Amino acid sequence: MAPQEQSSDEKPRRSQPTFFLPAEPPVWGSQHDTMSYRDRIRAWNNQVVGELNAFPYGMYVLIVAKVFIYLWVFDNHLRDPQHGWFSGDNPQRFLLYNILGDVVGLNSSGGPLGMRYKWYAGTWYNLIMPGSITCPLVPGIPAKRHFLQSVGYVMYLWSLIRAIRAPSITLEILLPVVVVLAILTPFDFVTFQASRGEHSGYLLVCCLALCLDQRVGLAGMRCCQAALWSWAGCAKVGPWFKYVNGFMMPNSKFLAIFAMLGVPVSAFLFRDLSTGPKRDVNPSRFLNGLASLGCFLEMALGPLNLFFPTVGVPWQLSFIPTFCP
Repeated sequence: MAPQEQSSDEKPRRSQPTFFLPAEPPVWGSQHDTMSYRDRIRAWNNQVVGELNAFPYGMYVLIVAKVFIYLWVFDNHLRDPQHGWFSGDNPQRFLLYNILGDVVGLNSSGGPLGMRYKWYAGTWYNLIMPGSITCPLVPGIPAKRHFLQSVGYVMYLWSLIRAIRAPSITLEILLPVVVVLAILTPFDFVTFQASRGEHSGYLLVCCLALCLDQRVGLAGMRCCQAALWSWAGCAKVGPWFKYVNGFMMPNSKFLAIFAMLGVPVSAFLFRDLSTGPKRDVNPSRFLNGLASLGCFLEMALGPLNLFFPTVGVPWQLSFIPTFCP
């Protein structure tokens, strides 16, 4: 949809994204000031779903390059060359590698659309600087980072790097990682959150068990992954998920290409094909059904991975390109 008309005293705004910059908000200036918050969101939503893509190509180039570099570094410098990706202690190494990327901030937003995090400096800078904001779980502790917490963060990074570079992943190598994180968490939950502890923390404990009893540790890791998929699917059960799909799916470059080829993508996704400000962009019946199917398939991944891995694992891997923009 074309941007709404603007007054003559305002500069014309870009309706299509460039390689590095997203499309401009459809309304700005004096007209924007007189609109309610709901009307502003609706105008932006109408533009996104109408254009079938409002993000710059530079964002997608950055994501592809970042994923390639991320995997290349692990494969060429960190993986045990005597074993494949899914054998030996390489799964543990890759887990530690992921945690390190998360807690440093390399796996977070950056570059185009990264706002102030253009140089991937937000996470490590906040966690290493005394006086920055923390989130203590223990009552009565100030929510400002103490010097010792900054030292603990450096020790945490050192223990992760030491474990990744070790000749073999043993209990003695993993234990400092878990202990330092366990000590930091009550006084600063931000470190736990940055480490994606809601699932990486469980997997770290399973890795400790893996060093003691391989069957127990492997079963624990499988249960963690299965629970992650199934509960993620359960979290999508509700009236909200169809609206999420209605806003996120138009961001796909693949759908935009289909639309350029003449496929009526909007007709499948939304109730109303008009371009006016009163356009009804509620999900279509097809999108309602697609959202329900997606919830069911994601919930089914857990049991399939546990009991029918020859079906569940390829199905799970197929979700990766599905979720990529």
